[in-house]
Amino acid sequence: MSSDIQNMTHFFGWSYLAVGVMAILSGISNMFQSQHRLLYSAWLPFDWHNSALAFCIAGSFQLLALFFCIAQNFADDSFPPISLRLLTGHLSCLEFRVSTIGHRSFDHPYRIVMLQPCIQDQLALYEYCKQIENIISMPLLILFTLTGLNTGLALAAVLFVAEGFFNYMYYIVYSFAVLLRIFPVCYYGSQLQLKFQQLHKAVYFSNWIEEERAFKKDMIVFTERTLKMQTIYAGGLFRIHMDTFFSCCKAAYSMLAMFLKLKA
Repeated sequence: MSSDIQNMTHFFGWSYLAVGVMAILSGISNMFQSQHRLLYSAWLPFDWHNSALAFCIAGSFQLLALFFCIAQNFADDSFPPISLRLLTGHLSCLEFRVSTIGHRSFDHPYRIVMLQPCIQDQLALYEYCKQIENIISMPLLILFTLTGLNTGLALAAVLFVAEGFFNYMYYIVYSFAVLLRIFPVCYYGSQLQLKFQQLHKAVYFSNWIEEERAFKKDMIVFTERTLKMQTIYAGGLFRIHMDTFFSCCKAAYSMLAMFLKLKA
């Protein structure tokens, strides 16, 4: 589980680092153009059009603000997938505990004692899932809503705004980084839903056939609770699932197709 979290952190780090590097290269290339052009259109209280020093100050200011924005996004975007991955890890541990009941040389009463804490942990995991949903629901709703729009606008900037190789590469890398920032949370949301659905299988992997009546009653309680599909929603509208990620990709493609049609 720790390796997955580290890989996800590296995924975010390399994605945002690529955006930062391309922004620096784009800013440097703009210095050598005949007409000074900032990375982002902005009004500044000094004339940076006709002064190389003022242009460097304006460009450095925008790059510094961009890196602060990247650092903030790194912290904000890491929390939801890490939370879902940790919850998925706890579900895997619960699944293992339940599936091994009855396969060891324990007396029957002790096996019943082993299953009852699993039922309590199952209830706790459902409650933790609700708490995590309450925390990340609205931020992810805004993120999912704006991801397709931002990606489409970034690709439109490649068609209508960007000038020069590094400017083109910056907007292309930026558009993919904006789109991929929702991939980890959608992936682990899908894994979480799958783990909840697989909990009932763990009961049947246990040695329930040879157990007493009390154990089988607890087993039915545990199994019936797993029949309800547990899905986390963003704002009650979008599932935190890979389907939502592909929907954002389709929205970005549709916006790009619309801009291409307008350009034609």
